[in-house]
Amino acid sequence: QLARVGHDRAAIFLQSVNVIRNINYLALCIKTEVQRAAASGVAASRLQRRRIAECGMQILLALLPYSDPQWRHEALAGEDC
Repeated sequence: QLARVGHDRAAIFLQSVNVIRNINYLALCIKTEVQRAAASGVAASRLQRRRIAECGMQILLALLPYSDPQWRHEALAGEDC
């Protein structure tokens, strides 16, 4: 039974690490898209960068484990990102 508990803890830890990696990957994708918009040289680039960052942060907030359902609702209440 002790081995089972140890195995379960290891599995939970591994899933936690995977969640953190996925959140980090999404944050890097948001950063990359903001930088790509900045490099485009478009006149509305600042507004576009802000919009990309806002949508990305909304998605991150909505995906956070154990986030309050009301927060998820408020994060996604605007436009569909």
